[in-house]
Amino acid sequence: MDIINLGERTKKKELLKIMDLVWRYVGTYRLVKPGVMDEEPIFYINDEVGCAISHSDTPNTKLLPFIFSPNNKVDDPATYTYSILWPT
Repeated sequence: MDIINLGERTKKKELLKIMDLVWRYVGTYRLVKPGVMDEEPIFYINDEVGCAISHSDTPNTKLLPFIFSPNNKVDDPATYTYSILWPT
């Protein structure tokens, strides 16, 4: 049986804490493809603009990801993702 040193345990605990907290910031979307009913969700975290916007109980803006994918493929180099912010 391997004994993990204290430093490794601390790293693992911190990693598990981050993995638990990341779901507060992660969003999902689905790419709609012709003829395909169920797609796997694609996860994203807002870029530096989206992460800098604070929460409000009375929001006056909306922020969503916009994916420009001319070939309808996520791994295509012509695919770009933008954060779109607009007043409500």
